[in-house]
Amino acid sequence: MKTKNNNVIKGMLFAGCSFTWGQGLHFYSNMATVEEPTRDAHNRFRKTLYFPRLVSNYFNTFEVCKIQNGGCEEDSFEYMKCAFGLIKRFNYIINEIYNFNEIEYIIFQTSHPQRNTYYYDYVNPNGSVSACEFKTGFNLTEENLNKFYKYLAEQKKCTIDEWYLEHCKNWFAKIKENLQFYESKGIKTLILNWEVDYMPFYKNDKWMSDRLVTFEYNEKSYDTIRTMMEKNKHLHIDYDYEYFEVTPTDNHPSKKCHRLIADAVIKKIKNKK
Repeated sequence: MKTKNNNVIKGMLFAGCSFTWGQGLHFYSNMATVEEPTRDAHNRFRKTLYFPRLVSNYFNTFEVCKIQNGGCEEDSFEYMKCAFGLIKRFNYIINEIYNFNEIEYIIFQTSHPQRNTYYYDYVNPNGSVSACEFKTGFNLTEENLNKFYKYLAEQKKCTIDEWYLEHCKNWFAKIKENLQFYESKGIKTLILNWEVDYMPFYKNDKWMSDRLVTFEYNEKSYDTIRTMMEKNKHLHIDYDYEYFEVTPTDNHPSKKCHRLIADAVIKKIKNKK
């Protein structure tokens, strides 16, 4: 059965980190409890402002989002698998299951590439091998950092910058592989970039470039959320003096920034249609 409204589409799944989740948007409510630890009412309110709701409302449909705040690409891959019932995990990620034919779009927002785990084998002084992993914010003791840098210098024989470029390139390829899997199931995909780290790889990849969402604000175009926010400080919550006399200590995207991101996604979808 089809409707007569061309704007009506199936559900939309949004994957990303705290930028997609809408961290800090509860500060825009008038609730007396807003300074307390985040409550259910705050959670309800921030969903009225985050860009997944704004986009899905425009197309008269529903949004699917991760329960858990924050994350990285590998977390998003796991979340999407859970959402479609391909794997089972604890319900802190998502406690719903959808069929492929119930979702029309996946909007994938990239995070910090260094948040994604890098696995490597470290050769100990005694010749034994230890399975290790490197991830920003994970086990970053001085000992582990020294071990990782020693691995790069002595085993991999590269600088940290050379390693990071390769790391970003590999995760860019993984993003493409995952999105192509879901497109093979009949779901359309789009990509939002928070950071600039993946941008060099788009110029030689038409498939990914065709799905890249860019942003327009004050007659200027931006490839990433990072560059748009850096050039327009008021798009951070803690610089949003239009709404706050004393701004909250939170540098996530403001209410207005979520509106701009939503408009960019809507425009991209309408152009593709």
